[in-house]
Amino acid sequence: MKLSWMTVPITLGKVWSLPNTLLGLLMAVFLGASRPRYRDGAIEIRVRRIPFRTWFPTTVGQTWGTVIYTDARLESYDRLWRHELRHVKQSLVLGPLFALAYPVASLVAWLTGGHFYRDNWFERDATAAESGTPSQG
Repeated sequence: MKLSWMTVPITLGKVWSLPNTLLGLLMAVFLGASRPRYRDGAIEIRVRRIPFRTWFPTTVGQTWGTVIYTDARLESYDRLWRHELRHVKQSLVLGPLFALAYPVASLVAWLTGGHFYRDNWFERDATAAESGTPSQG
């Protein structure tokens, strides 16, 4: 196994985000998920039902800690994968606080006249990661 200078911070981030990851894995049991696979440092789970899709009908991907749910009906999802991987990185930094910080960012976006999802800082950052452009703000 090749170790890099990032091994320790990434490992610490995975431990820090473990509560969210465990919640993501637990939800997989109830969603009838496919067999998880490890990809790019994250756990990918393909599902036919994305969690909370009832409230967010256009959702095709979702991240819980280092668990990434993707809609099994998608054939090509490279941009989505890069988007969700950015959420994994956000979770490695914020750990269990991410579950609180994300809705707070949505509330701030909405209270300042923006859209609760599109103008959420975490979503803007993840959307920028889809094409590799740096985040604004």
